[in-house]
Amino acid sequence: MARDKEIKRRILIAGFLLHDFEKFQYDLFPGMPEKYIDINKNPDQDIRKLSIAEHQEIFRVMVPLLGLDKLINPEKTESWVEYLEDLLFIAYNTQKRNDTNLNLSESGLNPKLGDRSLICLSNLTLLADLLSSIIKHPQDAENSSLHNIIHQLSDGKLELSYHSIAENRGVLTNIVNNAVMAAYQNINTEEEIYYQPLLYLPTGVIYLIQKNSPPISESDLPELVVSKIKELCAKQLRLRKTGFGRDGKGMKYADYYNLFFDTVGLIEVALEATLIILHSNKESKAKSRSDNLVKFQQQQILSADYNFRFDDDLRIDRIAEFGDVLTRNIWGEVVNNIDKARKQNKDLPELLANL
Repeated sequence: MARDKEIKRRILIAGFLLHDFEKFQYDLFPGMPEKYIDINKNPDQDIRKLSIAEHQEIFRVMVPLLGLDKLINPEKTESWVEYLEDLLFIAYNTQKRNDTNLNLSESGLNPKLGDRSLICLSNLTLLADLLSSIIKHPQDAENSSLHNIIHQLSDGKLELSYHSIAENRGVLTNIVNNAVMAAYQNINTEEEIYYQPLLYLPTGVIYLIQKNSPPISESDLPELVVSKIKELCAKQLRLRKTGFGRDGKGMKYADYYNLFFDTVGLIEVALEATLIILHSNKESKAKSRSDNLVKFQQQQILSADYNFRFDDDLRIDRIAEFGDVLTRNIWGEVVNNIDKARKQNKDLPELLANL
């Protein structure tokens, strides 16, 4: 069963690549008979009006040169000819023109795959062709040809839907697109995929959806857009560490970091920034720190129970700088926010003294 499914998938791909076989430039194919090259160059003649036997001759040249024999059966490339008439059937029936041969009993073709499988593959190839040729804007999802073919392929269970944005504003449009797409995908569950993004366009997204899928809540969209903007900004700040620096008072960071990170996230970024700023080639000041701590012990400012004597070691500098930005800046901001909240709500408890 798995092998059968895989060969059908490969025939589908090969059939799609060949479905416009008359549009290839035949003089680029070594071994292509001259009569077909001449017809190909003559705008008054139509390759598709040739006989099945002539089309078979054309495919016998094209398929190996395009490497499709290896796609169909990588282990036994010559066996592709078993599916020659299957490929012709797909090519004939993809575009739904007057030269279609959907009736196998009258077409003169003798394909290897069953009728139902071949018609399904032809319809899938037609769908791919329609999507590539018709879809330019999200609203094109309403095209009746697309509706009909998807209805046929899904037994009426699926259809196309879309969201569109009035204007293309570059990066902002991209962010809004992602936010709306997330709103649709948030409706999906582990058991049911209601909305599957199919085509991503500059001013919207087209979805393959189950009929009667639940709608999104438009009231949630502004918050989702803001969330996506914050997520994008946070990603860039984490990547670049813009706004982090170090002066005589230690590590510091720009205030806007508080807009894009929670406390834990900011601690993680601060640690990464500390390791970058105090890189391995940086000169250690740990001995100087040790001398100051010992001096504080002698003045009985620090407990004498600890040994603060150590030599230069960059790891100590990193611990000191990170500890400082953690306690003085990050935790200090948390304390400020708690104090502001307590002023607005007197019922909130005080912070513990040892914090």
